[in-house]
Amino acid sequence: MTAHSTDPNTAESTEMDRQVLQDEQSADEANDLEHRYYRYLRAQSYITEDALLEVLRCYLPYFADFAHVLDIGCGHGEFLQLLQDAGHEAVGIDIDPAMVESCHAKGLTAVEGDAIAWLATQEQAFDAIFSSNVIEHMDAGSVQSLIHHAYRALRPGGMLLLGTPNPESLIVQFHEFWRDPTHVRLYHRQLLEFFFADAGFTEIANGNNAAAAWEGIDWMVDPARHPAMATEQLRDLLPPPPEATLGELHPLPQPPAPSAGLRQRLAYRVLQVVYQKFLEPYVALLRHDLAQQRHYSRLLQEQVSQLRESNRQLIDTLQATIQQQEARFRQTGEGVRFLYPPRELFVYGYKPAAAAPEEPSATVRPSAPTTLDQQG
Repeated sequence: MTAHSTDPNTAESTEMDRQVLQDEQSADEANDLEHRYYRYLRAQSYITEDALLEVLRCYLPYFADFAHVLDIGCGHGEFLQLLQDAGHEAVGIDIDPAMVESCHAKGLTAVEGDAIAWLATQEQAFDAIFSSNVIEHMDAGSVQSLIHHAYRALRPGGMLLLGTPNPESLIVQFHEFWRDPTHVRLYHRQLLEFFFADAGFTEIANGNNAAAAWEGIDWMVDPARHPAMATEQLRDLLPPPPEATLGELHPLPQPPAPSAGLRQRLAYRVLQVVYQKFLEPYVALLRHDLAQQRHYSRLLQEQVSQLRESNRQLIDTLQATIQQQEARFRQTGEGVRFLYPPRELFVYGYKPAAAAPEEPSATVRPSAPTTLDQQG
């Protein structure tokens, strides 16, 4: 028969060990699900490495003055590679062994493990720490703990920068956040600023990563994709002015000049007799028709002038309408951009170069490199 211990301390210890084992198993299962899910997204071309690198490159200028940089949740090592190519000494940590193996295959330095537990062993080991798209997989208490441990792992004057999905974006709120089965919650920039300040960071600032803008917004707010008729083309609608008018039909023959000689006067008399006897009846009919055509031409010219004036008024009204629509389109575009800001925000802060006081306070510094959209 097996003896069972009745010591309450032993029973409590056994229960704690069992809970830790369950938590580790749950973490492993969630991590494997995330790995398989993102592998599926890449296979289906729902996400591309080029788009990811474009977003990560925007963060690179922030680390220009820091030699030894840690990437928390380094994934396949995309940012590690950017750091290494820029001359930094880069180290990554990821809880997914497959991710770490991928980094090793590229010749990158990466550690497998839980970031919070590992940071606790890295007192003042790094000049700067970076993490992107990690904290949304953690609850608020874990994020706060991560930031506190990152503070202790930084050397004086070091910087921590965290990137995460932007809860101010409708695309994030209603689509992208919910497509990842391992997402826990979104973090507003003000909450992250508080976590930074609570950990002791100063010179805290935030912004939006402009490279993470939603692709559909360009189609929605780009006037070139909704071309209106150019105002200068509207003048082409006007009918052209008449180029000529009908002249008078003079009777034939014309009398000679007073200084004409006898031969010319006699020739005129002969032609006049011939004209009056044989041509005048037909010319009279032509003259009558010409008079009618001249009358109709004047009426037509008056109508054309009226039409030109009406068209001019219509064009002026149309131009004013186009200008109003363009102004409304710009206003709508501003509203759309407000509802669809870049999908990734970031917060960063600095560990004071001097010893921090017991009760830390935060100083917000509203400045950032021009590659990112700064938010107040």
